[in-house]
Amino acid sequence: MLYEYVATYGDKYRIDSFTGHRELRKDHLELLSGKVYYNSENTLRIETTLLYEVGQFVSIGGYPYGGRKFRLLELSITDNPVLDKAKIISRKVKNDN
Repeated sequence: MLYEYVATYGDKYRIDSFTGHRELRKDHLELLSGKVYYNSENTLRIETTLLYEVGQFVSIGGYPYGGRKFRLLELSITDNPVLDKAKIISRKVKNDN
C-alpha cells in the first residue's frame, strides 16, 4: 500500500521550492523507501509504503542561507526533532497497489 503524508517543519525556515524529489531517511542516517516532494511554503509531501502515525516527528536535513531560507537535501523520520512543530500532520492511502 502506498501512503501519502503531509509534514510541516514549523516556521523557523522557508524551504526553497524544488522539482523532483528528495530522500526520506531515518534519523538522517538510514535511507528509507520513500520520496519527499515540495508541497507548499511550509509543508512537504511524503510518498512511501511505510506506515507512520499522524504526529510522528520529522527533521529537515540541508542547510540554511540568506536569513530564513533553507535548501532541503533530505527529510528524516525521527523521535528527536530539532524544530518545534516538525511533524506529520496528515496521512491518506494513495492507492492499493
